[in-house]
Amino acid sequence: MMKSTLATLFLLVASVSAHGNITSPLGRLSGPAMAAACGQAAVDAVTADGTIPLENITPETANCK
Repeated sequence: MMKSTLATLFLLVASVSAHGNITSPLGRLSGPAMAAACGQAAVDAVTADGTIPLENITPETANCK
């Protein structure tokens, strides 16, 4: 009984996958420095969706890191 319960628990745990969003502490806000380095479109994208991966932003300049 114990072995089958452990096996079932192991299978459930092994199949779990999840994504999360950190809400505390608050993230840095985009602002004039980001606009100067990456362009206003990048700032607008981050402001519209705070969960967007920064790798998905297409910078307007090469200074955007």
